[in-house]
Amino acid sequence: MHKSKIIRNPWDDYEEAKMREKCHTLYWFFNFCIDDVLDAAFFGIRSPVIPHLKQFLRERILYLKYKSLDCVTNFSREKYHTIMAGYDQIDEEIIAFRETKLCPTGYGRIMEQYNYYMKYFKLTGNFNIYYNSRL
Repeated sequence: MHKSKIIRNPWDDYEEAKMREKCHTLYWFFNFCIDDVLDAAFFGIRSPVIPHLKQFLRERILYLKYKSLDCVTNFSREKYHTIMAGYDQIDEEIIAFRETKLCPTGYGRIMEQYNYYMKYFKLTGNFNIYYNSRL
C-alpha cells in the first residue's frame, strides 16, 4: 500500500516562524507594559476612574502576556489571531476612554506614546524604537 507524503509549503514555515517571533516580542512588550508603561501612564494623575482602568488594563495585558507565551511554545494560527485581536481591543478601549469626560488631561499624551509603540510594533514586529529612544 502506497502512502502519500504531505508536502509542506516552505512559505508556510516562514510565516509561522514570523508569527511565533512576533508573539515572543509581544510577550516581552507586555512585560514592559506592566512594569513601566502603566505605572508611568498613571503616575500623578488624580481621577476616581484611574484605579479601575489601571486594574482592567493590567488584567488584560497579563492575560495577553501569558497567551502570547503559550503561542510561542504551542503555536497555532488561531491563538495568534486571538492575541492580535485582544491587542487591538486594548487600543480601542484606550481610545474610547480618552474620548470620555472622565479622562484627565495629561493622560492622553502618555497613552499616545503607548499607542505609538504599539503601532510601531504592528508595522515592524519589534520594539527597537523604545531602546533607541532611551539612548
